Amino acid sequence: MQFIEFSAFFLDGIAFATESVVGRAFGARNKQLVHVTTVRTTQWAAAIATLITLGLALGGGWAIDVLTVDRAVRAVARSYLPWAALAPLAGVWCFQLDGIFIGATRSVDMRHAMLISLLIFLGAWYALTPFGNHGLWAAFYVHYAARTLTLLAYYPRLLRAAVD
Repeated sequence: MQFIEFSAFFLDGIAFATESVVGRAFGARNKQLVHVTTVRTTQWAAAIATLITLGLALGGGWAIDVLTVDRAVRAVARSYLPWAALAPLAGVWCFQLDGIFIGATRSVDMRHAMLISLLIFLGAWYALTPFGNHGLWAAFYVHYAARTLTLLAYYPRLLRAAVD
């Protein structure tokens, strides 16, 4: 979870910037600018998420050793390192979409998408419970995917609302 929190500082920073530039474009009612700023900020976020994922994949073992001296904790942490290392790349898309929708003040769409995503997560969590903590990580990833897909479903509506 420390790795997730660490990556969130960077990815949320990009999402916050996205809120600002998308909000400005949406407020100007410039559909083209909304789309362009969405694409550009998402490219930056994807690049940063890729770098974080590579950093965790290559240096995560070292970071675990810095965080704890307990051998048992190190062993358990290493068993979940692949899940944690891929999380920035898996989650960046829904974080970006959150920033886009917040910037465009589309909170109702976000609420609906989140409720659907929550139900999907709960179903995945229930189905994956027999796999223990690995199942929980998998359900977490299902939640990322559900948030991304449900928000993407609302994205055309967001663009239509930003009439030129």
